[in-house]
Amino acid sequence: MAKIFIVDDDVAIQYLYSEGLKIKGHEILGVVSDGVSALEKLENMKEQPDIIILDHKMPLKNGVETLIEIRKNNLCPNAKILFITADGTIKETVEKFKVEKFIQKPFSILSLLSVIDSI
Repeated sequence: MAKIFIVDDDVAIQYLYSEGLKIKGHEILGVVSDGVSALEKLENMKEQPDIIILDHKMPLKNGVETLIEIRKNNLCPNAKILFITADGTIKETVEKFKVEKFIQKPFSILSLLSVIDSI
């Protein structure tokens, strides 16, 4: 099963993702609430994630800024990034940075689990 890193500022969403993914047998390597914390953690991780779930609207550094830094600094080069947002207008921008999947809100946890199982 996949090793997953979650970046989302909503505590309820963090819990929902974490618990749903653990039930499916995935390992959660970490959960953070903003892009700055995500970059710090990714730079210092001993074990690299297979998948990064990255929300867009967050404090300190949003998802697009975080995605750009991840790619620019070659952090977790083999990780597949699932970019999650309610803002469909940024899809083209995000896809320039090699995301595995652009997921637009709203969506169900079952559809997220299905996407993860398919990659």
